[in-house]
Amino acid sequence: MGSLTYWLCPNVLLPQPLIIVGVTGPVSIFSITAYEISKSLDVKFLPWMAWISFWSMLMHLALAITNSCSLIRLVTRFRCKGPLRKAVVSPIRR
Repeated sequence: MGSLTYWLCPNVLLPQPLIIVGVTGPVSIFSITAYEISKSLDVKFLPWMAWISFWSMLMHLALAITNSCSLIRLVTRFRCKGPLRKAVVSPIRR
């Protein structure tokens, strides 16, 4: 029932014709864009996506090893473990 309400409310109450809710929306948009770029560059899609994933993995590892999340204090006054994060993440986890 919660998933239905989560889908139904934005799609019925907001004026946009299509709202992709959840994790699959951005992933679908990224995959379509990567496919269009690979097609325009005349390269095969799967090797292209493998290289994108490989470089993403290296960047994520570098960010994790250097603990770059601690640098967020230079950009915003809200911390990663503050009450605002808990207020935003707790409804998503339910």
